[in-house]
Amino acid sequence: KAVVSTQSTGGSRMHLFLNRSSSTMSHAQQLLGKLQSKQEAQQLDACVELCQMLVMGNEETLAGFPVRQSVPLLINLLSAEDNMHLMLQACRALTYIMESLPRSTSYVVEAVPHLLLKLKSIQCMDVAEQALAALDMLSKKHAKTILHSGGLSACLCFIDFFSLNAQRSALNITANCCQVVTSNDGHLFMESIPVLISKLNTQDKKLLESCCLTFSRLVEQLKTSPVMLMDLCKDGLVTNLQQLLLVGSGSVMTTNVFTMVLRILSTVFQYCTSLATEFIKQDASGTIRSLLVGNKTPVEIGLTPTLLHRSSNELFEILCLCAELLPQLPKYGVFSVDNLISGNDEEKHRQWFYRDSSRDHDSWQSFSKAENKIISSSCDSGETDVILAMKINSNVATDFTLDLSTMKMENEETGELYKIFWKRVESPTRPHFVWLTYAPV
Repeated sequence: KAVVSTQSTGGSRMHLFLNRSSSTMSHAQQLLGKLQSKQEAQQLDACVELCQMLVMGNEETLAGFPVRQSVPLLINLLSAEDNMHLMLQACRALTYIMESLPRSTSYVVEAVPHLLLKLKSIQCMDVAEQALAALDMLSKKHAKTILHSGGLSACLCFIDFFSLNAQRSALNITANCCQVVTSNDGHLFMESIPVLISKLNTQDKKLLESCCLTFSRLVEQLKTSPVMLMDLCKDGLVTNLQQLLLVGSGSVMTTNVFTMVLRILSTVFQYCTSLATEFIKQDASGTIRSLLVGNKTPVEIGLTPTLLHRSSNELFEILCLCAELLPQLPKYGVFSVDNLISGNDEEKHRQWFYRDSSRDHDSWQSFSKAENKIISSSCDSGETDVILAMKINSNVATDFTLDLSTMKMENEETGELYKIFWKRVESPTRPHFVWLTYAPV
């Protein structure tokens, strides 16, 4: 009897779910019909009802929602320049579609040029800020499309006129786009660098973190091109970062931002020695002394200085910055230590794997060297989402999103999920280092 009762309950729940889903889809089709009406009043009412349906729904209750048919209709309504309320509701509907149905971004990405147009020529501030909210969601998986559509200049052009939340969205979009830039994309972001540098003086914690993350990703992507690094820093980036380290208050300058700024400077100086030379001339020693012992004079410090309370990560980044400012050691004589050390105690590095269930033995496959480097770098910087273009069981590259918090990878086209994990493996080609202690003769 218990089994029969359980089956009956399960069947009734499934029947209720199917009836509810069928009713929802029927209502959605009616709303789509109204969206195609030539009367703006009916279109506006349909948009409002559609927004209410999407806000109250989720992937289960909206299963089978006609995303492919609704997105073009909503994009068309974004062109209703004479009806601000209609444009606003259409933009909200696109945002709510992505919130309730995360996989719909592959269809909503077609709206990117239309959303950017609302930022380049602002007629209604509410519409512009809603467009930023939609672009913020799209930038997590379609940053390259936004970047190549002129998204950075559009988002930052009028950023000072936006509300605080809208400014945060604009900088989030910028940071996501800078994750996919290359040395050939200078024309897409260089004109926006002065605006970003000015935002380093903000008193908002989230704005500052997004701004520093933007420069961190730019430097990481452009570090192999000293010319691009010089162009990136020509508007005073190094000076502003130095000033940020010196005057940054504890309420705004978090540990994450502090280490990020130090890492930016270390990377810039490592790959562009001319900038390191300029930094040394700008009282680099005084800056480092302030980071270690505070704003004390050498007389006040004395022979036994007391260091400021710093975390291990902060001290490590400060030492890395010092190392990049010091001249390189010779590679001969006593300094040729690498040749004197055997390779028995080889350092290990992190190798990432994914489970390919399509193979016969459901085996774990390793990521390529380039992919492994991208994943490890993102993991070390505290990021949770990584997007890779990979060829898995296909000759065509497909976008995969790695969620490092749940250790899963999703195929953006098919929705197929893969498990991922990492382990330490031998790295025989990595150089070894030893500490040399010198005693007076």
